Amino acid sequence: SHSAVLYENIIVIFGGMNGKQRLNGTWTFDINTNLFEKMECSGFIPTARSLHTATVSNDTMYIFGGFVCADYKTWSCTSTLQCLNLDTMTWKNSASIELINKKAEPRASHSSFEHHGRIYYWCGRKNSSLTRQAEEGDCWFFDTRPPAPVAEFQILFTCFNAILIKFSKTFNAVCYL
Repeated sequence: SHSAVLYENIIVIFGGMNGKQRLNGTWTFDINTNLFEKMECSGFIPTARSLHTATVSNDTMYIFGGFVCADYKTWSCTSTLQCLNLDTMTWKNSASIELINKKAEPRASHSSFEHHGRIYYWCGRKNSSLTRQAEEGDCWFFDTRPPAPVAEFQILFTCFNAILIKFSKTFNAVCYL
């Protein structure tokens, strides 16, 4: 129930369970030397968790969701996103994934993948019950890249029910509407 990602020649392992409790340790395994090492990370160390996902984009590992301890007795799903810089082994503050003012529901046992700087999260369990699964097509994403700069534009005309805007030409546009 831990996560593992490959970064250069190192497998980075986070969290999981030891049979009695959930863990929040970060370990590495060097595939060239076959050596494990417990990492001494700094920053905002994530809460112990299991059944989360880890995904790498550039030099950062992103941990999302999983089962966490709510009050030292009760385990529940989370929707937190936490980032580990793999060059400095520094954790960054957590956040939640938002899309158009909607938050991704807390989940565990889900899947994730990275494509061109965007990390996608798919389905999974939505609470501690084995019966409450996420709906088919329940997919969220998080952009790891900074947003593209806004093109130059000029407001030509406005009134109570309309606005006319002129944008500069975009050379990679397929067509203009």
